[in-house]
Amino acid sequence: MNVFTWLYLAALFSFNSTASLITHYDYTLDTATKIVSSKDIHWLRWDKTQGMSVNEALDSNQGWAIANEQQMAGLYNVFFDYKIWTIGDNGGASGQDYTDSITDQLRFIELFGYTNYLPIGDYNGDIYTDAFYQTHALYKSETVEVGAYREAIVNDAFYGTFNMGGQLESYGVGASSELSLPQMDGDINYPWTGIALVKVIAVPEPETVMLFVFSLMILYRRVT
Repeated sequence: MNVFTWLYLAALFSFNSTASLITHYDYTLDTATKIVSSKDIHWLRWDKTQGMSVNEALDSNQGWAIANEQQMAGLYNVFFDYKIWTIGDNGGASGQDYTDSITDQLRFIELFGYTNYLPIGDYNGDIYTDAFYQTHALYKSETVEVGAYREAIVNDAFYGTFNMGGQLESYGVGASSELSLPQMDGDINYPWTGIALVKVIAVPEPETVMLFVFSLMILYRRVT
């Protein structure tokens, strides 16, 4: 993350620290409840379940369900539309994409929180010259391995000097978005990973809406 990016991210978090609602791409975070909502689905912010196993997250948040492959692919297609995230022949939404434009990654992390953060520093010879933010969350695999979990990952860009086989090299890595193949055990607590929990918003049936309107009309006539 370069200096401009750091200032942008700091401004986002500081400016919205007292805000009640933050919106990007028709997804709105309520900072009080840590719920991200669109017109048809609620997502619990990923950092709220950071370090929990799947069962712990579900037990702590009654009424929520773990997101499936189609829901996660739909979310990624909204924020990271420079590629198409699909339920493919391998049985799930998977793939990785790097981009020099990190704005969408920062917007996503602002809404869903970050579950891993490396400040500027020396990590066993790898020197990060700017801060690095990530957010991870498990979601369920339904088409390849029942009971297995995939991992959704969003990274911002980072730069540094790294030890490559005893030789130091300076380079940067672009921001990225990834949906992994089934490989994660839902019974394990991963300290850098949250659980993607969702609630589908019920849409009233047309008959229900018409009945409600009709009832209001009758009530209005009686009052007037």
